[in-house]
Amino acid sequence: MERDILNKVIEAEKEVQDMLDREKKRAEEWVEKIKREIEEGVIREEEGVKDSFKKAEEDGIADAKRRASEIVEDATRDADRLAKISDDALKEIIMRHIVRILPVNES
Repeated sequence: MERDILNKVIEAEKEVQDMLDREKKRAEEWVEKIKREIEEGVIREEEGVKDSFKKAEEDGIADAKRRASEIVEDATRDADRLAKISDDALKEIIMRHIVRILPVNES
C-alpha cells in the first residue's frame, strides 16, 4: 500500500514536472514571439524615421533652390534696372552724395 502511494506521488510529481516544462516552453516561445514583434516594430520605426529624414532633406533642398532662384532673379532685375541708368543720372547722384565723402574746405 505504501508502495502504491509512493508510486502515485512520484507519478503526480512527474505530471507536475511535465506541466511545468510545457508551460516553460510556452513562456519561452511567447517571449521569443514578443521579441520578434518588438524588433520588427523597431525596424519599421527606423525606416519611417529614415523616410521622414529623406523627405525633409529633399524638401529643404528644393526650398533652398527656390529661394536661391528668387535671389538670383531679384539681383538680375536690380542689375538690369541699374544698367539702364544713364551716365548723366549717375553723375548727378554722385554729385549729390559727394559732399558726404569729401571734406568741406572752410577757408
